[in-house]
Amino acid sequence: MVENPLPIVEAWREHVNGTKRAIVHAEISRPFGTVIEHIREMLKLEGGVAVNPETPLKDIENVMHQIDMLLVMGVRPGMSGQDFKGESVLEKIRAARNHRADLAIEIDGGVTPALIGPLAKAGATHVCAASAIFNAADPTATLRELASRATL
Repeated sequence: MVENPLPIVEAWREHVNGTKRAIVHAEISRPFGTVIEHIREMLKLEGGVAVNPETPLKDIENVMHQIDMLLVMGVRPGMSGQDFKGESVLEKIRAARNHRADLAIEIDGGVTPALIGPLAKAGATHVCAASAIFNAADPTATLRELASRATL
């Protein structure tokens, strides 16, 4: 997470072919609505907002209509391998889905194969499962299990 994401997003857009979207944390100090607007209008990228587990959705309600993706953090940003923060995160996903049926909602942090069903039922459309895969005894089997559960 960075305090001023625009220079990084602009450099990424310029130097990384195929960049599709930029997601900024709601917790940055500057008004992130203007950041999202710049990402979408000037850089022609999809714009998204990430929210930490303790950040209420009301903190981003003024940009919910203009974002392409909401990234809900299932853990505090930082160390990989943390435990999923539980029902409050699932409730945040449900609330976002109820607010906007067309919104792409991704969950990152603490995702395991067992959580795929509850996350999908809550309204998540994308998951990020790093440590569940890379810390597994058989990463390939775990990836297959995640994919299998995601398509149920």
